[in-house]
Amino acid sequence: MRSNDLRRWALATLLAAATALAAVPAAAAPVAGGGWELAYQQVDVSALNDAVGSKYPSLRGSMLIFGGGSMGPLPVGDGSWTLGGFGAGGQEEHAEGGKLTRLALGYGGVRVGYARPLTERLTFDAGLGLAVGGMTLTVVAKPAESVTDDPDEATFNRLLVLVMPEAGLTLSLTPVTHLRLAAGYTYDPGLDAWHNIVGTNIGRDPAVRASGLRVGLSLVFGAELEMGDDGATAY
Repeated sequence: MRSNDLRRWALATLLAAATALAAVPAAAAPVAGGGWELAYQQVDVSALNDAVGSKYPSLRGSMLIFGGGSMGPLPVGDGSWTLGGFGAGGQEEHAEGGKLTRLALGYGGVRVGYARPLTERLTFDAGLGLAVGGMTLTVVAKPAESVTDDPDEATFNRLLVLVMPEAGLTLSLTPVTHLRLAAGYTYDPGLDAWHNIVGTNIGRDPAVRASGLRVGLSLVFGAELEMGDDGATAY
């Protein structure tokens, strides 16, 4: 799926969620809670494909990410500011003609956000996350033919430091169950080079960045908060 198509899909989904409010039972705006997430993550593999595309299968540069997180209100202001943690991981691989290219990543971090209820059933929030993790690139030229045969493969690792701005909408399904749709961008500045298992540096080229669009759908469980002039009250 192209970036422009995905952006249009995300916007259409957000608008559809907003127009569906009339069919959802009234509930307070959720600000505190935690749960699971399924996300679509783009990864910049253009330099990798240019460098190894003639020897190994190319990657399309996107993957499904599985993870979860939680957040709660910070004790400042009216309770609109939130602090939370999150983690996720996934992989993409392509096999062709007995050769394989696999890219896997995982990360975890903290997120500061700002949440405000739009209605009694819908909450908007925006935030900035900072995550640390790792990325592993594996290329296989000849698969093992038996348990005693060593495949012709190489594995490289790299440290990830990610900056992740995002915005989303949370819809209350029940007083303790909420559905959240968020879209954002993952920025990977490429602070580390690739290293193989014996420490050989293969340099910053071919560069693989975890930079790209990210769209996630979360099922969140937790207490609801009523926003008032004297802060947030859970019930």
